[in-house]
Amino acid sequence: MKPKSKTLREEHQLVARAFRTAQDAQARRILLASARTGDGKSHLARCIEQYGDVVTDEHFEVAALSSRSSRPEAEKGYVWADGVALREGEGAAALTPAIRATVAALSSRSSRPEAEKGYVWVDGVALLEGEGAAALTPAIRATLDGALLVARGMVTTRAELRECAERLRVLGMPVLGGVWNDVACPPPMETVRAFANGFRTWPPRLPPGVFVRQIRGSS
Repeated sequence: MKPKSKTLREEHQLVARAFRTAQDAQARRILLASARTGDGKSHLARCIEQYGDVVTDEHFEVAALSSRSSRPEAEKGYVWADGVALREGEGAAALTPAIRATVAALSSRSSRPEAEKGYVWVDGVALLEGEGAAALTPAIRATLDGALLVARGMVTTRAELRECAERLRVLGMPVLGGVWNDVACPPPMETVRAFANGFRTWPPRLPPGVFVRQIRGSS
């Protein structure tokens, strides 16, 4: 069993790699995706939540995958105020400083550049299981800058990564890159059963550089 300090250091490095990949891709809203359950996607999301402030001074948050949680603040809906008849009764005088300040705050918030809002990491989908890529509806995809593939050493295969990249390419979602979740922790029972049933093979460890960034619209 690894000393706690070594595991902590590895988790910090894992988070640093994720933020570095996002910075290199100039991405702010990132989907964390994996091939299958047990490849370390949700573990990375938990590490970011715990240790993100160690590697960045910018605001960040971790969100679950849903059309609401992954929607930028400016797109969370409309607020319609039943206002005033400007040339009758109180008219414009009814628009008190407090009311005008509220309107101004809403306007500035909705027009604020996404880059000023920090990072949003969305704990996404296992692309080759269950609903998979079909869970990434057009509304959700429109709110994301791209996907970060999370792979587990000695578990995730090259073929699975190629299939994930292809499914994302078909959806028009850029693959920003990928990270190794090489923190030593036992695979969950779902992964163990997959090996036992022959659904996955136990490949040699994937070499660094196996991930290739894909730009939206590239073939």
